[in-house]
Amino acid sequence: MPFGQLTVTFKNRIYFYKLKLKTRINSLVLVKMLYFIIITA
Repeated sequence: MPFGQLTVTFKNRIYFYKLKLKTRINSLVLVKMLYFIIITA
């Protein structure tokens, strides 16, 4: 595997990891908001 290919794969991995993390955080916020709405309703 060429070095350029390796760096591209590494960047992709970091990108997907950040995307996964962002999605997890968003879902956490969504759950908290729903919980808050249920309590205040």
